[in-house]
Amino acid sequence: MQTTNQLLQFLRAQLDEIDQYFHQTIEVQPAAVLARTPAGGGWSVVQVLDHLNFYSRWYLPRLEDAFRESRKKNLAARPYFKSGWLGRYFTRLMKPRADGSIASKMKAPAQAIPSSALDSAVVLVEFEQHLQHLKSLIKLAEKADLVHTRVTTSLSSFIRLKSGDTLCFALAHAERHFAQIKRAIHQ
Repeated sequence: MQTTNQLLQFLRAQLDEIDQYFHQTIEVQPAAVLARTPAGGGWSVVQVLDHLNFYSRWYLPRLEDAFRESRKKNLAARPYFKSGWLGRYFTRLMKPRADGSIASKMKAPAQAIPSSALDSAVVLVEFEQHLQHLKSLIKLAEKADLVHTRVTTSLSSFIRLKSGDTLCFALAHAERHFAQIKRAIHQ
């Protein structure tokens, strides 16, 4: 079991890596590179970012609501965070291996599959906004109860994860797709 502070420091470090790669590598690419479909098939960089934007539009407002609910109900931050079995399972399923490879391939739900005709500039601006929102949510999480506040998943309204698990899942999902982006850019 880890402390809540350790968890949030770990998540902040993950987010900082994503943010740095986004600003130093992705943003500086020409639109043609961002829209290029990888040689072996799959999504372009801008399609991957649009896919991440789809999930950010779902999870970030719900996380914010959970953290605000925690404050409203005077649920204090807990010193330790213990992941739930389902949250741990979903996070492990998403997380790429240390070498960046994907352990378990999965098909995205139809509503999360990005269009092939996207405006790179619009997608990048939205992604940057989501990065900033996620940074502010990790700050809010410092004072929230990450165990007793729950977030509905995009899979079903019946599946609710601890808000701490939802943060872990969201960052593992981003990490997974940034490994995909790195392969697409450096091919």
